[in-house]
Amino acid sequence: MKNSKNPKIRPARLEDASRILEIIRGVFESYDMIYDPENDYPDLVNFKEHYPPGQQELLVLELNGAVAGCGAIKVDEGGSACLSRIYIAPESQGEGLGEYLVRY
Repeated sequence: MKNSKNPKIRPARLEDASRILEIIRGVFESYDMIYDPENDYPDLVNFKEHYPPGQQELLVLELNGAVAGCGAIKVDEGGSACLSRIYIAPESQGEGLGEYLVRY
């Protein structure tokens, strides 16, 4: 990884939801995409309802104590895992952080 800012990954907390949505907005804007969190990200808008412990976990990637990315994992009844919500803040992209998050 190119980044030397000592990234840390931890479970997301309710207070992280607004920063996660801000990161996603920044990614969408950098690609000239329409950002509609109410329809596209109801899990983040209604964080408490969508991320119960043990069923679906949302993680955040921190750089120097600030949230710089996120990723979610959902394990189905058969034990298969699905990754989603992989986003890195535009200002932190290109440093290998997305790969770091996925490998985690």
